[in-house]
Amino acid sequence: MSKRDPGGKAKVFGVGKKPGTVQPVGIGAKVQNMGKKALPQTQIDKEAADLAEMSYRVAAIAEVASARVPEKDEPKKKKKDWIEWSGDMKKVALELADAAKSKKPSDIKNSVAKLNSSCNTCHGVFRDQ
Repeated sequence: MSKRDPGGKAKVFGVGKKPGTVQPVGIGAKVQNMGKKALPQTQIDKEAADLAEMSYRVAAIAEVASARVPEKDEPKKKKKDWIEWSGDMKKVALELADAAKSKKPSDIKNSVAKLNSSCNTCHGVFRDQ
């Protein structure tokens, strides 16, 4: 979910059909920014379809992650946690897609907060150590 190539040459998921039309362009950065401050209605109206598509991409990534369970448990890295957290990620990503389509700022902000929490919980154990 890293930053998209502005020239569109790299095959990296970002936000928006055309690179640079939605800022920030990276999915992770967009989710983090949206979690800090609710988007104004005018921006939601403009970006709703792109936010829904981004959310479906996150759900697809979660689906792939759920199939990539670590082979064995480690002291802090448990297979059951991986399965639970990838499932949570998919669930809240789909919730965010619905919220984006509804164009309701409070629903979007609540869904983003859940998604951000889901990402941080998992990454705190499986990526950041």
